[in-house]
Amino acid sequence: MGPMCRTRLLGILAGALAAMLPLPAAAQEAPAPDARKPLTIGDVFVRSKELPEGCRFAQGMPCASHHASAYYHNPNFKGLMRGLKLPPELAAVAEELFPVPAKKEWQSFEADGGVPGSVLMFEFEPEDIEKAREFFPFYLYGADGPSAEHPEEVIYGERLVMVLSFPRGDPAAEWYKDRLRKKFGIPALREHLELRELGIKVVTALRDHEVEKGLALLDENADEIANWAFGQFLLGGFRSASDDWEGAEQAYRRALELHDTLEDPLREGMVWGTLDMLGSALLEQGKAEAAVQVLQRAEECGTRLAIEGAPRSSYSLARAHARLQRWTESLGALKRAIEGDSEHKARAATDEDFAEARKRKEFQDLLR
Repeated sequence: MGPMCRTRLLGILAGALAAMLPLPAAAQEAPAPDARKPLTIGDVFVRSKELPEGCRFAQGMPCASHHASAYYHNPNFKGLMRGLKLPPELAAVAEELFPVPAKKEWQSFEADGGVPGSVLMFEFEPEDIEKAREFFPFYLYGADGPSAEHPEEVIYGERLVMVLSFPRGDPAAEWYKDRLRKKFGIPALREHLELRELGIKVVTALRDHEVEKGLALLDENADEIANWAFGQFLLGGFRSASDDWEGAEQAYRRALELHDTLEDPLREGMVWGTLDMLGSALLEQGKAEAAVQVLQRAEECGTRLAIEGAPRSSYSLARAHARLQRWTESLGALKRAIEGDSEHKARAATDEDFAEARKRKEFQDLLR
């Protein structure tokens, strides 16, 4: 890979990282334990016999910030917004968008080495759950996203919202999320506070395009990042930038393995990024058939999440199908890529992977 291509790849990674990290930093999808029945408060409510050694119920409703408890105690627009003077027309619109839970419950926990915190659970009617998805991130964090002052994590089910109001990395919160992963298959995120400093250094190296420095940091801490999905994603990026496509494939596959087994789930946007870059690594190795399988998943994920760079997965999928001379599938994927980002039309007009495809009338018509 030449210097310009390497710079472009690192730019894509850094841009994707900036776009993906804030978005789902405190929100994860929660599948129901039974596909026929949405997850309910009764399902996730902790019984005393489930508490592990060193973890206990806490008194009252201690919360990391007051926003979560304020909503719990007064989940109606007029009460919560008392004292906030809004123009009548704006107040009417805001009240219409305000979600009111059909049911609510809470539990508080404290673990050795941590501080008391609470899990606030809200069930919504089907017509209100989308309001809740839009409301909670804005209400809890504002435009800046989670912070030390507002560290709550939010987990969404089909009709359920769980707000974990603990300091980041609190042992009680980590136990609770581990229970959600194991009992319900919920991809609740792990905190890796012990790797935070390393992560900052590596991400800085990525954004500064310092490939050798980033790789050295990750290689020096190979044992520590072996079970860290985000670390494996970063390793895959640096391996790609070094033209080590086999190493990149291994790192991306490890990141997905950790995610798919729920050992260390990735943020949803990061899942797309991992799949997309793995597909590229496979194409660079001439593994078109394997790339198709990965890129189909990437395309679906990126489209579902409406990620800005998602059309890139469609374009790579079109390349993979073209290499396999699957012209119908290639044309369809290329159409989707161009519809999502018109710049892919110019790329396809000179891309060597479409050299044979451009001899066909349907491709000529698309690229004209």
